[in-house]
Parts: sequence; C-alpha cells; structure tokens
Amino acid sequence: PGGGKTNPTETAVTAAVVTSLLAAGLPPRGIVVLSPYKAQLVGLGVGLQGAAAVAGVDAVGVQFSTIDCFQGRDADAVVLSFVVGPGSAAGGGGGAGSGGGDGGGDSGHRPAPALPATCTAVLSCSAPGV
Repeated sequence: PGGGKTNPTETAVTAAVVTSLLAAGLPPRGIVVLSPYKAQLVGLGVGLQGAAAVAGVDAVGVQFSTIDCFQGRDADAVVLSFVVGPGSAAGGGGGAGSGGGDGGGDSGHRPAPALPATCTAVLSCSAPGV
C-alpha cells in the first residue's frame, strides 16, 4: 500500500546512522529522517525500531517526513534518504516523489530540501555503489 520507491540497503544504513546519533546522546525529538518517498519512510520506521532495539537505545520520537512536508520546521539533525542506486524498487506509484512537480519522479533529479536554520547536522544516506 502507498506505492513509491524503496531501497532496503539505504534503510539499513539510515537506521544505523540514526541509531548512532541516539547512542551519542542526541534526543529522539531532535532527529528527523527525510525521504522523497513515503514507502521509504515506512521501511525506515520499521528498520529504525529494530536497529534501536538491538543497540539498546530509545527511538520513540524520531520524526519521519517527506521532504516537501517538512519545509519550515526545525530539527537538530536531518538524515536524508534519497532512495537511489542498486536495490531501489519502484512500487505502484502514488508516493511522494512519484511524479508531479517535486523533482522526485523517474527523471533522476532529486528535490533540493531547504534545511532548517537551527540544524546542526545533515547526513545524506544513499547507496549507489553498495
């Protein structure tokens, strides 16, 4: 359900990055995970819960959002998952970035997110050669 694109490798890498931020002491509510695809966000939520449980950290409160929906909000750390490279799978469409004017369709272009003014860290997770 929901359609869109996913990349399981990026899901695992992104979950590991967020888990590391949590283990370093960043509060969950200070972290946002952004992706142009809703389907990827669903996988990221599930993947993060599993990775956090294994690492013994609390991930409750980490925010997940499409890039478009997060515009104008603040976070201490922004982790981007662009869903590119081998392992990417297209769903049935209809997810954020599946076309339209956000630059996230199959053209290979990705939206340029406006980063929050108070953001202290930005991490981009993409797995083109993994």
